[in-house]
This record gives sequence, structure tokens and C-alpha cells, in this order.
Amino acid sequence: HWTHEHLPRLAIVAELLREDKEMKVVMPVKAGFQGEWLEVLGIGKDRVMSPGDYRFRRLWFPQPQRCGNVFTQTLFAMRRVVVARLSLPNDTVDPLLVVLAERRHNSRMPTNYPQLRTNLTLTYPTHTFVTHLSLPVRAQLQLFRRSPLTFGPHGANLANILFMHPHTHVIEMLPYHKANLCYYTTASRLSLTYHMVPHGPGKYNVSFDEVLHHFRTAFEDLEGKFKTGLLGNG
Repeated sequence: HWTHEHLPRLAIVAELLREDKEMKVVMPVKAGFQGEWLEVLGIGKDRVMSPGDYRFRRLWFPQPQRCGNVFTQTLFAMRRVVVARLSLPNDTVDPLLVVLAERRHNSRMPTNYPQLRTNLTLTYPTHTFVTHLSLPVRAQLQLFRRSPLTFGPHGANLANILFMHPHTHVIEMLPYHKANLCYYTTASRLSLTYHMVPHGPGKYNVSFDEVLHHFRTAFEDLEGKFKTGLLGNG
């Protein structure tokens, strides 16, 4: 929720932060990835203050975002800031790369995920299947930017689809009993093709045939887009 509901608020005031080096950001930074994200946005530790009682000459309060559903203008502002800051390529996608948006401790992962992953790698031996776990934030963003396809369960592990190229694909495993369509909404706003693999509550398995259907559909579509130049491989 932090990357989708709070971090984009800084994109609203990004220009002010660049112009006024004395300007501070008041926010709790408890996890390492939060500090990494602030550095991506050009905000050093010396400019971050923990929440407390302060007196300011001027206070900016950027518009809060909705749960898992960033306002469209803020979504694109965030993309512009990050793409510019990291010089992320605008025309380079690796047609053989697949990002496996996994979660730590197997949270929300299907119980048969190890077999799913093995079957996918055997079915597509020329493709490279890479997880973003353990990578620093910058490397994660570069990985998602190069990928034409991301696959994973519902959760913050999919947050970086925000920086994928238009016309690429996202396959989400989503519980149908309390489906939160936030990543569908993000994907549709960014012109990503969204696929849903629904599953039930609690521990669950996912049919490999169903997952394979979505992979085949995605790769067939992507092949046409690379051939026509809608997606570039550098």
C-alpha cells in the first residue's frame, strides 16, 4: 500500500522538492525499501523527518490516494518522475524475459507454485524467468521495465507493473471471494493487457493448464507487437 497510496503523493510535489533544497519530507521510514525509494526520487536521508510536533513556515499536504487505486494524473506523474530519474529506456523490452512477481515466505502463493514454475520453465526453455525478490529497488524497476510479461499473486509484489511498457502483459492470481481489482485498474490505465487467474479462499492450487492458456495468449500477442514494432527489443 505504501508504494501505491503514499509514495505517489511525492510525485505531486516533485518539482517543489527539486527547486527548494531546504524543503523537508515528514513521514515514517521504517523499512529499508522505503529509504531506497526516497533515494530513487532524489530525496536524501537528511531531508526526511520523523512524524512529530513541528512548526512550519509553509506546509504542503499532497492529495491522499485511494486504497490500491492511484488517481490517474498522479499515476502518470509518478511514472514520469521515476523514468526520468533512472533513465529507464522507452524502447527496450526483452522478448524472452518473464518476471515472476513472487512473495516472501510463500504468502498468497499457490501451494503448487514450485511445480507451476518448473512446468513453465520446461515449456518455455528459451525464456528467462526471473524473480524480483532480494533485488534493490532500482534493479527491480529496471527489471520490470524490460519485461513484456509479469506473473504473480495479488499483492504489493505487483506494484512495479506501474513502470512496465504499454502493450505488455500482466497475469494476476486473484481470490474471487474478495477480489480487489486495483492492479487491473492500474494495468488498464497504463495500456497493459491484464489476465486474471481466479482462485478460492485460503490455501489454493492453480491449474497449470489455465496458467499456460494465459501465457500462450500473452506470447502470441507479444510476438505480433514485436513484429510490427509496437514493442521494441532495442
